[in-house]
Amino acid sequence: MLILFVKKGWSLDDEEHEPGIRCIASPVRDYTGKIIAAVSVSGDCRIIAPERDSEIAVSVMNTANIISKRMGFFAE
Repeated sequence: MLILFVKKGWSLDDEEHEPGIRCIASPVRDYTGKIIAAVSVSGDCRIIAPERDSEIAVSVMNTANIISKRMGFFAE
């Protein structure tokens, strides 16, 4: 999943940790660009369904980016 995370800006737990539960996460960075936390959403695989991955990932990334900016991170 690390390669997906770097290329897309988000990562997916597709029932690997717990059967029936999916999770989408995005990093929160500090002013140096270091990842210090993550924002994620998780839930039943019928709600966090594969066909909604892109839609949910955009919301999660937007939220992580807002927090990162408040932590002093600004992308080049």
